[in-house]
Amino acid sequence: DRGRQYSQGQIERLSLLRTLVERGHAIGQIATLSEPALRELLNTTPPETVNHGASPEGSEPLIAQVLEALGKFQHTRVNDELGRLAALLTPRDLIYRVALPLMREVGERWHRGEFGIAQEHLASASLRNVFGSLVRLHPARPDSKRILIATLAGDLHDFAILAAAMIAAISGLDPIFLGANL
Repeated sequence: DRGRQYSQGQIERLSLLRTLVERGHAIGQIATLSEPALRELLNTTPPETVNHGASPEGSEPLIAQVLEALGKFQHTRVNDELGRLAALLTPRDLIYRVALPLMREVGERWHRGEFGIAQEHLASASLRNVFGSLVRLHPARPDSKRILIATLAGDLHDFAILAAAMIAAISGLDPIFLGANL
């Protein structure tokens, strides 16, 4: 009575979009494509074609706006830009092409005296908020294997383990995030 009804064509499109997202395409980049364009993309894209290396090419343009906003302590702009990137990229690409290169660059700028500890904390807090939101978007199935995620006593840095929790969640695991300094 009150539910929405989808046509067979709409269901097929949603299934096609899901398959392409699982193959590494960002929903924000493919959602508006026509069905023939989506089918062509499906036929030309092998599964897991996204580069997940530690130093991917092309990260600098993605993080340039965030770095500029961090340099000016524009926290709203930092959050808005990271939110935009989270909407456009797959979670894995967000980690490997944005978050890790961003934190590496922030650390290097801190080491050179260009950034202070406050900018590093702003970057970490903003990424932590994005990751926390994304982890909740991937609830575990009842039969999912659980993984406990924490840092050891004395280790106060939880950014990397939050990224690990996000990867675990999108991989079908049930991360139990206990945070830092356990």
